[in-house]
Amino acid sequence: KASLGLKDLRLASEGAEQAGRALPMLAAVLGRMTEAVEGGMGDLDWSAMAALTVAPCARDQVRL
Repeated sequence: KASLGLKDLRLASEGAEQAGRALPMLAAVLGRMTEAVEGGMGDLDWSAMAALTVAPCARDQVRL
């Protein structure tokens, strides 16, 4: 589920911050996953990322 992926991304981001590391790709993925979950796609798998990134208008066609 995207909501669980978001939790893991947040944990990784917190770990990177505590280690004093900048992980720009992690920040980008975290931002998009946050957008997916907040957009009502939290129960989908990582395909929610594709719906936002590859075909934004496909969001309306993804089964929620």
